[in-house]
Amino acid sequence: MPDLGRFSCWVEVDGARLKEYSLEYSADGTEATCWIPSEVDKEFSVHWTDSNSTPSRTIYGYVKVDGMDCGGYPLLLVRAGGRWLGTGHRDSVSVSPTTRRSLLFGRQQFTDDDRFLDTSISPDLGTICPELDDVFVYRTPPMPRQYAALPSNAQKLHERSKKATGHSVQFGTEFRRYVPLGARIDITNTVAESLKRLAKFTFKYRPIDLLKANGIAPPDPPRPVPRPAAIEVIPDEDEEVIASKIKALQDQLAAIRKKTQRPVTKVKKEIKVEKSIFLPGEVIDLT
Repeated sequence: MPDLGRFSCWVEVDGARLKEYSLEYSADGTEATCWIPSEVDKEFSVHWTDSNSTPSRTIYGYVKVDGMDCGGYPLLLVRAGGRWLGTGHRDSVSVSPTTRRSLLFGRQQFTDDDRFLDTSISPDLGTICPELDDVFVYRTPPMPRQYAALPSNAQKLHERSKKATGHSVQFGTEFRRYVPLGARIDITNTVAESLKRLAKFTFKYRPIDLLKANGIAPPDPPRPVPRPAAIEVIPDEDEEVIASKIKALQDQLAAIRKKTQRPVTKVKKEIKVEKSIFLPGEVIDLT
């Protein structure tokens, strides 16, 4: 998490803080820059804290995305551990007195139309820039509240543009905001004038594959190679030992065969002579 003295800031997606890479600080310690991974159609929120705030000062948190101003709010003060903790976050932008649009990462739009070659492109494209300022708040006569004029569609870039980053910040569908009963949120009578910038954070967002390809994020760990199945190796035996085992097996086989074979008995054939049923001298009449 980038820290500038008592100030901290981070970006969340799905309630989890995004990992930061290549964190750098300015020489005077008031600016921090890092890279974060972005994912298409994922809503995000920007969070900041002041670990040693005070009610005697008013600190505003401002956010710019791709160079577009998303407005600012005073930090909410909470008493914690004997000190005042200031907190704030931004996950959407007011576009009317009753509606807001969420912040999300979208796919960058490209075109081959040469008319877009000369289109002015913000140098802050591909960045989310929260800033914490010491401000002076004073009252004014009632005046209409200003709302962000957001583009209806994502800015198109020419396919040969050097500012191509893969993703850009876009805005979700309008949703109704909470409005206290009887409140006049379309009118304001206060102005916050910045006295001093206390801290500035710059989050450069890119697709994670692009961060890995450029050596900013570490590559994926190599997949483990499956180990080959173990092969049982039978050591060579002496030829005499092998011959002895073969002889023993042959003897066992011969013994088994001998037990299972029946002895062959030869039967002598005899001619049976039937006794005559005629008496000697008896005459047989064959007519």
